[in-house]
Amino acid sequence: MQYFRSHFGSGDDEFPVYFIEFPSCYNDANSGAYIATGNVRSELGSVPMKLSNSYVVPCSDLWKHKSWWNNIHPYCKPAQARRLADMVLANEYGLDDINYVAGPQVVSVEYASDYQSVTLTYAYTASNLINAGSSSLAGFQVLTSPYNTQTWVAATAQIIKPNKVKVTYPGAIYGVRYDAITEDSFPETVGLANSYGVPAVAFADYRN
Repeated sequence: MQYFRSHFGSGDDEFPVYFIEFPSCYNDANSGAYIATGNVRSELGSVPMKLSNSYVVPCSDLWKHKSWWNNIHPYCKPAQARRLADMVLANEYGLDDINYVAGPQVVSVEYASDYQSVTLTYAYTASNLINAGSSSLAGFQVLTSPYNTQTWVAATAQIIKPNKVKVTYPGAIYGVRYDAITEDSFPETVGLANSYGVPAVAFADYRN
């Protein structure tokens, strides 16, 4: 993106960049083809923490057809385009409030001194964060061993302030992520949203 900005911008600006999440992708047990798009989705969602003036369009609520196996191009692109348009019209043209039409996006990650909890701070929460699911706040995982991405496990998460979520685990946490399971969909298995009901963006973070 820095390359694009240097070649296609004015040279001194940082024009906005928008990314669209992968929606849910379901696995056919009888097929050998399976794409773990959830891992990509969570890593992509971390880009705004590293690249200024960039935004991710959340899509975890836009595709739930479990009979549509192994396809990263499901028929939800019109819905994705509408959400993208809403965000651009709000952010670039002032035709709405970006805090309502964008999904909550992590802007900072703070690990506790004992590394058994992580506090996540979100932007674009509208009035506040909510759990749109029917049970405890789901979809958060922690990395329990350094340099071993096979050790992601489910963790307890709780909204502690209008724009903050605390993730806890009874052991050392080496990373935290959200919505990284390929088949997850909102609000059945990932429930974090802003007060307007727009789902939170997937992300992944690793401590040094």
